[in-house]
Amino acid sequence: MPLMVVTPLRIEMRAVEAGLMGAFNVRVVRAGMGADKARARARALSALPAEEFGTLAVAGFGAGVGPGVAVGDVVVASEVRGSDGTVVELPTSGVLLEWMQRVSPKLTLHHGPIETVDKLVKGRARGTLRERGVLAADMESAYLLAAAGERPAGVIRVITDTPERELLRPRLAVDGFRAFRTLRHATPALLDWANDERTKSGGTAGDDVRPG
Repeated sequence: MPLMVVTPLRIEMRAVEAGLMGAFNVRVVRAGMGADKARARARALSALPAEEFGTLAVAGFGAGVGPGVAVGDVVVASEVRGSDGTVVELPTSGVLLEWMQRVSPKLTLHHGPIETVDKLVKGRARGTLRERGVLAADMESAYLLAAAGERPAGVIRVITDTPERELLRPRLAVDGFRAFRTLRHATPALLDWANDERTKSGGTAGDDVRPG
């Protein structure tokens, strides 16, 4: 069954589509930014017939908070923590990391927790997340993963800003282009991950939700 890739922003969608150009058995949809739009997209995907997609991936940009995570790096989520304290474990994230290492060996990859937050992360908020062991933050993944149901799911986020390099207008164009290019190069591995037998039989996001 097809792989469903969900991106929050239009520019992220374009990067993913560029990375998957010519690929078959995959759909790319845009959710929009923030919790409300992510929830709405998740509801729409959940309403689709089961055969519409067999694996769910969330791909886009994120804020780096963990030690050693730099602009342009890619974080592969081992779990996604919600602002309500819930945690969605992603049992096939190691398979996704392995395929990204194979397909895009020049990318700098990290594997660990991503937290979904209510607003853009700046200043002291980064330190708070870092103390909890979080590597990156976003505003949508925890909500979008609800659409996976009993399907395998994965999340990748390309880092656009860090504590040492906040989002500032003079650098937006340069850092934005770098993130776009990195996301484009990271995307093809999603297909290999989705088609891997270990992914198909390796557990589901829906089975691994626990309270924080």
